[in-house]
Amino acid sequence: GGSLLNAVSYISAGLGPVLESDFATVVDKVEEPVNKSTLNQTVQARVKDAIWFNSITKTLDENGKLVYQSSGVEIDYDTDVIAHRNQIKEHIMTYGAVWGSMSGNMYDPETGNIFYDQTNASYYMGDPDFASSINYGGHAITIVGWDDSYDKFEAQTLKPEHTGAWIILQSYGTEKFDNGYMYVSY
Repeated sequence: GGSLLNAVSYISAGLGPVLESDFATVVDKVEEPVNKSTLNQTVQARVKDAIWFNSITKTLDENGKLVYQSSGVEIDYDTDVIAHRNQIKEHIMTYGAVWGSMSGNMYDPETGNIFYDQTNASYYMGDPDFASSINYGGHAITIVGWDDSYDKFEAQTLKPEHTGAWIILQSYGTEKFDNGYMYVSY
């Protein structure tokens, strides 16, 4: 959870990050109010700038056709979506991992559509109507790589139109998924 904009603003202002051991705000799984006297901790890193990538969403048009959008404007898969994906790949190769967000829902309880394949640690929502009806993107992830030929989405009810997936590091720890990693369809 949380807000990426708030986090980047905080870190780029030179206020953080700090070590959790120096600035613990969670005690026994209960959030405690922040004591203002603890705010002046040693900053462990400084961010001088951040690169933002526009979000791409999928929706269905009135004919049931899958439509890609960025900032509310329809974009073309073969040019815009692939170019966007290539920018992220270039960024990962040059600078390292990319923060992202996705739905944390593993299935749709109303339709029974399954989004997560436990055997292959793969994820594909595939249902833009469900995605738009929830807080889509409320789960923080780290994109660490990709596999353009990945196609192991056997358990999912709906299948991706295209092969390929981001390799992501989950924020749930190494006990879940494939040692904390999973594949998310492009």
